[in-house]
Amino acid sequence: MAVWDNESAGEMIMWDWPGLDVVSEADKCNWVLNQWTDELCAGARKLIYFGGEGSTIGDFDYLLADHSPLPVAATLAVFASKLWDASPQGLFTSQGKAGVFHVFERNGKPVLVASTNEPGGEDVPLAVGAPAVVLTDYQGNETRIVTRDGVATLPLSPLRCFIEGADLDVVRAYLAPAVQVPNAGGKRELIGSRPTVSLLSGRPAGIPIRLWNPYPEQLEGALSLDLPAAWKGPGETRFAVPAGHTQVVDIPLTVPPGSPMAPPAVRAASFALRGSPPPGPGGCRPRRRTSPPRSRSEEARQDGGRRECSRTPVT
Repeated sequence: MAVWDNESAGEMIMWDWPGLDVVSEADKCNWVLNQWTDELCAGARKLIYFGGEGSTIGDFDYLLADHSPLPVAATLAVFASKLWDASPQGLFTSQGKAGVFHVFERNGKPVLVASTNEPGGEDVPLAVGAPAVVLTDYQGNETRIVTRDGVATLPLSPLRCFIEGADLDVVRAYLAPAVQVPNAGGKRELIGSRPTVSLLSGRPAGIPIRLWNPYPEQLEGALSLDLPAAWKGPGETRFAVPAGHTQVVDIPLTVPPGSPMAPPAVRAASFALRGSPPPGPGGCRPRRRTSPPRSRSEEARQDGGRRECSRTPVT
C-alpha cells in the first residue's frame, strides 16, 4: 500500500516580525527536515507541501504575500535535490553523545541526514571510508570536511543536515547491529534515543541483538558484551546472517545480586562484524594485509573477501 502525506507543513505566524527574524526563522525548516525524513524512512511514497499561494503572516506557506521566499523554500529545494529518487536504508544512533543518522541510497551512493539530540550541538566522529565528505546545511551551504584515516568529525546540531561522499558499504556496517527493544502498546522510543533493556538482579536474562545483513553476501562475526567485572556473560556469541536477512541473537547475561539499581555505565555491546563487503579507510578493516593494496578489489583478493569492523552502539 502506497502512503502519501497531503498538505504537509509546519505553521509559524510572523505577524509584525522584524525583517531579520523573518529571513532567519528555522522552525518550519526543522519541521520539514524532521517530519519528511522520518516519513520517507517509514516508507511514505509521496509528500505534498501545504503552501504556494503566499501569505501575509507566513503561516504554513513557504512564500510571503508578494511571493518572496521564506527560509523553508530553500530547505524544500535542498531536501528535494538530495533525496529525490533516493531509497531509505535505515537509521542508526549512538554516535558521539546523541548523534542520529538516517541513511538513504541513490545511484549506488549514500546520502545521510544527520543531527544530534544535544541541544547545543556536538562534534560526532563517523567512519565514512573516504578522504572527504560534503556537509550541506538546511539552506544549501556546503562545507567540505577532510577525514583522518577515513573518519570524519561532523559538526552536528539538532537542525538536520545532509552528508554526501561516504562509502556506501562502510555506512551500511552501522546499520547491521542494533539492540532489540520491545514496543508495548504501539509505543516507541524517541528517534535517536539510546535503547534500554531491563534486567532483574540475580535472574538469568539476555540482551537481544537484531542483526540485519544489508550486503549481497553472507555476514559473519561475533558479539560480545563489555561488562562490569562481577557481571556474568559469555565470551563471544557467533553469528552468520545470509544476505538480505535479519536475525535476533540473544546474548545471555546475569546481573549479580546487590548490583546498583542504575550502574553509571553499562556498555551493552561491542560488535565485531566479519563479512564480504569491500572496505574503505576508517570503516571495515582487513584482518590481515601483506602489502598496501592499490585498489579495493585487490585488497579484497588479498584477504579472501573477509572484513572486520568494530562498533559499540549502546551505553
